[in-house]
Amino acid sequence: MNGLSLLDIFISLIILYFLVSGYRNGFISQTATIVGIIVSVYVAFKFYLPLADFAANYFDFSPAVIQFISFSLIFIIINVAVHMLGESLQAALEKFYLEPVDRAGGFILGAVKGVLLAYILVLVLNEIPITEVETFVENSHLAERFTELTPIFQDIIGDILD
Repeated sequence: MNGLSLLDIFISLIILYFLVSGYRNGFISQTATIVGIIVSVYVAFKFYLPLADFAANYFDFSPAVIQFISFSLIFIIINVAVHMLGESLQAALEKFYLEPVDRAGGFILGAVKGVLLAYILVLVLNEIPITEVETFVENSHLAERFTELTPIFQDIIGDILD
């Protein structure tokens, strides 16, 4: 392994993109996006079937279509509501001149998101049983570092789930 491989450059660009994006968007906006997705998925899974049952009385679509529309509708409404709440909080921070703190937090959260995405990419690439892909990953300094972290994260996740 000499120098940076193409995968090292790609991983670095992913992390750099999320750093810049995090700084630009701020901590509140990024947190609202993450929370919005998690809450939207949870609420949609919890309530899409009752909504689909209700909607089936009024629309003549197949159950699968009604369920898909119900899930999508709940997901979008909750996500928009959380996004609007995040924008309100961000506007409040700007009034108190805390925008630099918000941006610094966004920078850090962006770094975490970028590293996490790059880590997931490496995990996925490691599972592809194609010689060229295996060589591609083996020639990457950064992929090697991420792979070394896997047992540590497995232990941490195992402790959390137990």
